[in-house]
Amino acid sequence: MAWLKIDQTLRDHHKICDAADDLKLDPAHMTGMMVLLWLWAIDNAPTGSLAGISAGSIARGAQYTGDAEAFVEVLKRRNLLDDGPDGLQIHDWEETAGTLIEKRKKDAARKAAEREAKKAEASAGRPEDALGKSATKSKSRERVRVDPSPDGEGEGTAVPYERIRLLWNDTCTSFPKVQGIAGKRKTALSARWKDRPDFGWWTAYFGRIEASDFLKGKNDRGWRATFDWILNEANMNKIIEGNYDTEGGDDNGPQQPEQYTRGFKD
Repeated sequence: MAWLKIDQTLRDHHKICDAADDLKLDPAHMTGMMVLLWLWAIDNAPTGSLAGISAGSIARGAQYTGDAEAFVEVLKRRNLLDDGPDGLQIHDWEETAGTLIEKRKKDAARKAAEREAKKAEASAGRPEDALGKSATKSKSRERVRVDPSPDGEGEGTAVPYERIRLLWNDTCTSFPKVQGIAGKRKTALSARWKDRPDFGWWTAYFGRIEASDFLKGKNDRGWRATFDWILNEANMNKIIEGNYDTEGGDDNGPQQPEQYTRGFKD
């Protein structure tokens, strides 16, 4: 069973009320449609990206029966949907569905580990209780792992928020400096670190961002990426896949020092 984080102030939020006025609806009706849209997105747009999804599908997801194009335009105007460089994105999706997304990842990892454990048990012929003791010891060792070493090598489970903040400020000098990490920003960084707990990888990631002319604002709209934008999972995947690399380097990507590229080789 899936569930979302719904704040108690949603029903009276000015965005909801303004959108309701634009569409000539009651705020309660507008609140219900947004919740329905988020529930629809869990299965149809789990990353929060609506790129390539028609206005009609979005309107049906919210069970809005009026003009679909007008409905989407209202959501964009009232910042309930964000119009980013790659298409529509549900506003603050990490905040709304981040817990659910993380739970699904953990469940998938747990099930994969259970399958591997069963295979190992069948292969080695070990009794189940012995396997359980081995798994318990493994988890105990994992809990005592610490931050990566100061030279940036190795992995760790603790999130080095301050080190990553300073790394961004030192590496991405074309972007605004990050003054602090808290709230939604801290939640997003924590989620991304769990997937990539290696300081060397983040050094390479920030180096690639700094090397991208597009992300620095050299595009037809003058749009520039922000620290919060590059922490979005969908946006991060597009960056490391080379979607924003500056043309002219090797393989149409930026020519970066070895310490920037080594984190992307696997």
